[in-house]
Amino acid sequence: MCEFKVFLNGEKVFVDAVYAKVKENDVILGDILGSRRVFKSCCLQEIDVASETLTLSSIRSDSNTDLTPGREDLRDTLVRAAQFHGHLGPFLVVGVRMGRFALEGLKVESSHGDAESLAVIAETGTKPPVSCIIDGIQWSTGCTVGNGKIAVEDLGKPSARFSSGGCELRIALRDQVLRRIQSSLELHPSDFQDLNEEITALPESELFQVNQEP
Repeated sequence: MCEFKVFLNGEKVFVDAVYAKVKENDVILGDILGSRRVFKSCCLQEIDVASETLTLSSIRSDSNTDLTPGREDLRDTLVRAAQFHGHLGPFLVVGVRMGRFALEGLKVESSHGDAESLAVIAETGTKPPVSCIIDGIQWSTGCTVGNGKIAVEDLGKPSARFSSGGCELRIALRDQVLRRIQSSLELHPSDFQDLNEEITALPESELFQVNQEP
């Protein structure tokens, strides 16, 4: 049986964890003796069985990066995307932001239910970690493999093409950001928090290279 050390924002906060449950915006942990502790406003970021480490990150509702009126707060979207994907990593953040930026650029009013005209071609391929972008796009746009509105090309690129109403956007991660992520992939999972925050806060102009065709 694995007994996990638990880190929150890089600080050890719990030991000998054998149980974890995500409930809305909280994480419930239990140890081998049956004691339980609830961590409020947190998400489960990473589980590393090899090092017996479980990493949490705080959820902050204040965000100055979400400029899309009438749409779910960016950090709330990231929390739900992480629950869907299994953890919060830099490429998932990129995918969520890429999808939201495409919705805004193509003037699609709703990410779920009304985006019938939206279609996506992800150029990532299906090999992690770059393919984690796909789950971010799926969660933020409502286009999924299952509903036939997203296709994947095996190009291994952190980019995607979004089309709606006869217009197409190709959104690609800027090379300098990709290099920053790649240089950090060997970090301990508890250290991803700073990188996730950095990518969350970057302006779209510094994060993405965008090409548009009418």
